[in-house]
Amino acid sequence: MSTPPSHEVAAAPALPFAAGAAPPTDTLLQVRGLVKHFVVRKGLFGSATAHVRAVDGVSFEVGAGRTFAVVGESGCGKSTVARVLLRLIEADAGEIRLGGQDLRALQGEALRRMRSRLQMVFQDPYGSLNPRMTAGAMLAEPLLLHESLSAAQREARVAELLGLVGLPADAQARYPHEFSGGQRQRLAIARALAARPQVIVCDEPVSALDVSIQAQILNLLADLQQRLGLAYVFISHDLAVVRQVATDIGVMYLGKLVETGPAAEVFRRPRHPYTQALLAAVPVPDPRRRGLDAVVGGDVPSPLAPPSGCAFHTRCPHADARCKAETPALQAAGQGVQLACWHWERVAAHIAAPLQAAAVQDAPSTSAHATVLARLQAAFVRPQQEAPASSNP
Repeated sequence: MSTPPSHEVAAAPALPFAAGAAPPTDTLLQVRGLVKHFVVRKGLFGSATAHVRAVDGVSFEVGAGRTFAVVGESGCGKSTVARVLLRLIEADAGEIRLGGQDLRALQGEALRRMRSRLQMVFQDPYGSLNPRMTAGAMLAEPLLLHESLSAAQREARVAELLGLVGLPADAQARYPHEFSGGQRQRLAIARALAARPQVIVCDEPVSALDVSIQAQILNLLADLQQRLGLAYVFISHDLAVVRQVATDIGVMYLGKLVETGPAAEVFRRPRHPYTQALLAAVPVPDPRRRGLDAVVGGDVPSPLAPPSGCAFHTRCPHADARCKAETPALQAAGQGVQLACWHWERVAAHIAAPLQAAAVQDAPSTSAHATVLARLQAAFVRPQQEAPASSNP
């Protein structure tokens, strides 16, 4: 594997969080200064001359029973983060600590044992399942690797896992093509649970499913988290899904986190202009509500040659000369939020008034709700006195 030049790797920030930000005490997964660059061009003598900076200094923490969602446009590096966390591809720099132990320092048997504590649910359930293996065989495989159980105990455990995700015990004799899309994703979740993990990385786990099935899978993940105390790293581009499942959120742009914090606070008051743009792009199913006027134009710059200074300055309506020349680091912005923006206070104030107006519009009075409900009942429920009279013999 080719390693990027040392000056690129060293550019990752050494500290995981802004000054004054206290890490949670029940942290399970801690990521510091994670870097992954892909070599796309080599010179005459084999030295790397161009890199894609897929992940460029990402840091975050996830506590037990919490969900850290990573959101951003396609190509921002979300899925690369997921694969680097599990060492499906190797990082170039940074730390990945699970329960205080550095995963990047482990090899061989020690790494295999640690991997039982960190599992993944992939975007495409059919592509992640072996078409030549039955459901029971796939669920028994991690039990053979990570636990010492008899054949009867394995069979009982497989049935227990299927029941845990809402599948019947007789499903273990079926092959992946015999399941629906939602059932296949349930099977993938059961396989991830088989090794008794503490952290599950969910890479777009519902994006390939119908909306009604999405809700079922999200409810299942939430139920499992509550029952088992799991921590999730949830990769998604769907902010409606993220709003439902996330306790904390990280917004990525060109391989870097530009805003992190409690999900409720970030959705309530987005401070970074890119976060505002993402929220403004979400359709609002109410013709009376006025959305945020923060949609940005232009294309995402190439990660082969990211802009100098703040990478978002080429699309940001608030950018000035400082944004073009200096790269902002994550800084505390109150309420547990951290963001990388030189002018976040002015940007947040600019968006505060429209957000307050939208909140007022979104809170109709109780009497208005009662009036609408009464009209619906009048339209769809026939009054008793209008029932047709029975015919005389």
